[in-house]
Amino acid sequence: MLSFDHFRDRRRAYQPKTPAAALRAVTEGFADLEELVYQGTNVKPLIEEPYDLLELLRVLSRQELDLRTNVLLVRVFTQMLTDADPERALFAAESITTIESRYARRIDDLKKALAGGSSPATRIELAQRYYELALLSEKSPSIRAFYLREAFLNVRDESAAPVLDLSVVSVTVRILSALGLHRQAESILLKARERVDPEILFLRAEIAFQQGDYGAVSVIARHLAKDYNRLREGMRATIDQWCGDQSQETRSPANTPRPDEPARPDEPARDGAS
Repeated sequence: MLSFDHFRDRRRAYQPKTPAAALRAVTEGFADLEELVYQGTNVKPLIEEPYDLLELLRVLSRQELDLRTNVLLVRVFTQMLTDADPERALFAAESITTIESRYARRIDDLKKALAGGSSPATRIELAQRYYELALLSEKSPSIRAFYLREAFLNVRDESAAPVLDLSVVSVTVRILSALGLHRQAESILLKARERVDPEILFLRAEIAFQQGDYGAVSVIARHLAKDYNRLREGMRATIDQWCGDQSQETRSPANTPRPDEPARPDEPARDGAS
């Protein structure tokens, strides 16, 4: 291994800026293996203060960001709105506008597509975009509620069918759960074409978690963990958290449903704001 002097004197050597660049540099012989390790481990989280504006800008510059990243960025920029430095506060405000504008443009495109003829896939995506906008508006309850209502209106007809595909179930359940309508969300799960599909079981666990039914969450998480490597990365991360969490608010074994068993109809409703 190289000594600390290697990193202290890095200004005199080729310095890759990202782990990917470091890997290419090591492969081509332009950098030492230590550079790859350094770049791969020396990553500052976006949420860590003081915020790294260059890193935030780098992430924001990507046109296609997933929901989790957008939510994280909006939370960071919302914190920065009260920054004593007016330039940093302005940067935060403009960045939030940039994210919201991307959603607005996509929603407009989807509405224009629907005006030319109804398409189930287009309507489902429109509902999904409204739902994501609602999550980005967590600091504005009225705006959040508006977007959730718009999301449900766009998927309502699709979710009325007796048997539903995963795409319809997924967005409808999450919209209803965000509205605090957990029993209605459970009824949608019962119409899923494949009721023991990992995605469906994961949705059941999400509903149980929001209701505080940690016993059911634990049962489903352990069941899903059996096929851990076949799950989506986002699901694996959440299951790791669920399996690691310990809570005293659990049901007795006799009252905890199996993952492939629907909720009992005689069980009292526990709907509430999510």
